[in-house]
Amino acid sequence: MNAIPSKVETFKSRLGQLYERIDENNARFAKIGIIGRALNRPGDIFNAQTGLLTEAYHQRTLIQAWNFAEKIAAPCDRRIARPATA
Repeated sequence: MNAIPSKVETFKSRLGQLYERIDENNARFAKIGIIGRALNRPGDIFNAQTGLLTEAYHQRTLIQAWNFAEKIAAPCDRRIARPATA
């Protein structure tokens, strides 16, 4: 139960790194000119963005899932720690 917050922080850290790389690709895309378009540079950036965005959504899903798991596990943890008396 105590490991959940550290897992969530790890996922958030990774998500922050992914967003930085996504922003870098957005900046690169904004700088592409006519010659870059002719050399299919946007396609390269789109492919890179696809992987980054997929991973970002995966990390966001993991964050939500672990937060939900923590909420569900908390009552169970309290019940285990304090068993019902007969």
